Amino acid sequence: MTLRRRDAIGLALGAAGWGRSGPAQAQGADAAALHRLHMGDLGALVAVDARLGGRPWRCLIDSGASIAVVSPAVAAREQLRVVERSRVATPGGTLQLDRVELPPVEIAGRRVEAPQALVLDLARQLGDAGRAVEGLIGASALCRQVTRLDLAAGVLRWTGPDDAAPAPGRAVWPLQWDQGLPVIELALGERAPAPFLLDTGNAGALVVFARHASALAGGAQALPGATLEELGGPVTVHQALLERLGAPGYAGRDVPIVFEAGSAARRGAHFDRLAGSAGLALFAAGAVTLDGPGARLAVELPGLPEPAALPGGFGFALRPEAGELPVVSAVFDGGPAGRAGARPGDRLRALDGRPLDGWGADAVWRALAGVPRAQFDFAALPAPVTLERERFFARWR
Repeated sequence: MTLRRRDAIGLALGAAGWGRSGPAQAQGADAAALHRLHMGDLGALVAVDARLGGRPWRCLIDSGASIAVVSPAVAAREQLRVVERSRVATPGGTLQLDRVELPPVEIAGRRVEAPQALVLDLARQLGDAGRAVEGLIGASALCRQVTRLDLAAGVLRWTGPDDAAPAPGRAVWPLQWDQGLPVIELALGERAPAPFLLDTGNAGALVVFARHASALAGGAQALPGATLEELGGPVTVHQALLERLGAPGYAGRDVPIVFEAGSAARRGAHFDRLAGSAGLALFAAGAVTLDGPGARLAVELPGLPEPAALPGGFGFALRPEAGELPVVSAVFDGGPAGRAGARPGDRLRALDGRPLDGWGADAVWRALAGVPRAQFDFAALPAPVTLERERFFARWR
């Protein structure tokens, strides 16, 4: 079993967001507003208001998870019966988690198939912004639906196969199911297409798993690196901008990409079979329709087949939890924050003159959504500094 969580990677990339901080107003019984959890300078995850056993339940939409998840509080409140203790593969290693029976789940007026769930405290990974999220719905539910995620408008809609059929301004990618997870083929540069997990639980753009990264010509070890905390333990990654990413009817350029380093043996074979994970940032400017029964993914982006390159970042990450002040967790080599002198462990006191007492990372990144430049007051620097977003990672072919 595989439970994919790419929150830390999305935060590190600072990949594209949606330009609005609040959810859209969904219309109709077949639609639900997408709530955004900002994990980096522009990266965000998406959640919806659902019903679990007839009660309100806010959950992430995570196609990269093979099974649903509920928080310990929900499991206790609903007195969910434990079926077994399961060994679960995560990016940082394996975990032992309770698997429970799940009462009926309803999203946007439709019952979705999710008979069982794992019990996991997502707030540990998502910080204070994640406390409102009580679990997630994974691929086991999405594979039976035609699900349209209009990321630009902020709406999830249950739809029909026509929304995934070829049409002007729409690229249609073949999709296959690998142990219950959706997989698409993407070409890195001029290389042959390789299988990537379609992962809406990845707030960033593109992740290459360790075994595939080590096999690529001109490996990534010389690129700037960072160690990030993931579910199950730390993961070392190297960042770059991929000059070209190819798929049917699509040619992305300067795509943020991270290469995992180290042995994947502790995580299970699934991370060896697939080349990596493709996240929400690739589609943030438009919409995707996941046609589970039809085994295809429809991509709608302005400018297809060559959409605009994703915007850059400020070059630092924040710890997800709120404290007296936001704390810098990582500073990336060559980025605006690093050149200005910011360092890990520093505290961010103000943003554009606004004191940040009690702010969590989500609040900071939400305030910066769509903002190209801002003034940052780091406690360790003698004066506030103005930083502009940049695509500062080295280009990789």
